[in-house]
Amino acid sequence: MRVAAIDVGTNSIKMVIGESDPSGNVIILHESSVNARLGQGLASTGLISPETLSRGLDAIGAHLSNAKEFNVDRIRIVGTSVIRDAVNSGELIQSVKRLYSVDLEKLSGDDEARYAFLAISGDLKLGASDDLQMIIDTGGGSTEMISGAGKQMLSSISINIGAVRVTETFLKEIPAKADSLIEARISIRENLISYLEGKKPNRLICIGGSAINLARILYKIEPAHTIDIHALKLSLKSIIELISKLAQMNISERRSLVGLEPERADIILGGALIIEQVISILDLQEAIISVRGLRHAVLFEMLGFGR
Repeated sequence: MRVAAIDVGTNSIKMVIGESDPSGNVIILHESSVNARLGQGLASTGLISPETLSRGLDAIGAHLSNAKEFNVDRIRIVGTSVIRDAVNSGELIQSVKRLYSVDLEKLSGDDEARYAFLAISGDLKLGASDDLQMIIDTGGGSTEMISGAGKQMLSSISINIGAVRVTETFLKEIPAKADSLIEARISIRENLISYLEGKKPNRLICIGGSAINLARILYKIEPAHTIDIHALKLSLKSIIELISKLAQMNISERRSLVGLEPERADIILGGALIIEQVISILDLQEAIISVRGLRHAVLFEMLGFGR
């Protein structure tokens, strides 16, 4: 069976298409992403604006057209933080059904955490670790933190702090002001510390657009070769140094960075600060990057894995 999974996020809308081979392995056939920025302005208005709703529908439509070309047997569309938080998310859900005859499923924070764990435990390269590990999924509107050992998820939490939310609250000015950077760090730490303090996983794995873009910048890898950063490590020292540089750059300087998607130039600093604080609170020196994410876990589940 060939299937497609579409993840409607606060910043980007991503799709993965795959199938299982005779040996039961998952074969990824196609991946694509559109930075629709559905969550733009959500922190202040609580609404998906007409303009962003239109962008979101266009992005979903483009993904569905691609899926049709691959002759998929089944499609699932799932929505995360932006669908949970927007007062008018029902309008998007209804529009997707009316225009494309496909349901847009609203995932809970617990669902999102479960899929983040499945994305890692179902990955052949990283795989399940018998030791305690933690997975951090930093999105545009929320961050999921999951602890587990082997294929067993032990605990999880979803916190309403993400790259877009941090940017719109503290980092609207570019270059960033020193006091704004301090305020952002304090707020992020206060939001995370009650869950993370005292925990000491054997490994920390970071997934999501912020982590992937940070890794590509630090390793100077173009987006077309994103798979090359899978399972690479990011040191806390290198992230802190990059945050200092990003804070001093204007928007055009950020957009010129090798590895950074230009559409993320305004929010990459917010995402980097979240990852920095997670590693710092856990008293670790590094994190492992995974290019797998929620959409891959939905794909795995559709193909019969992780049930």
